[in-house]
Amino acid sequence: MPDNDVQFHVEREESPYGGEVSFMARLVMKLSLGLVKNERQATYVLIGFIVLLSLITIFVIFRGGGRQSTPLPPGAEIIELPNEPPRLKAPIY
Repeated sequence: MPDNDVQFHVEREESPYGGEVSFMARLVMKLSLGLVKNERQATYVLIGFIVLLSLITIFVIFRGGGRQSTPLPPGAEIIELPNEPPRLKAPIY
């Protein structure tokens, strides 16, 4: 009878902190073309990327675009009643 004790050797990158290296850290190390050499550097790159995206988001929300007013069509009149938002006096068709 043949021996059914089959073993596979799977190479896994081990983290210096215990366990395997995360998918995102492996991806950063692979895409960095050798600039990022270990998990700690990959983590710093990911944190820097998150900070950069957060700053861009804050800039777009608070500084980008600005509120632009739409000009009223000729003959339109705005009514301002207490405790209500401004609205047109009559719908324009």
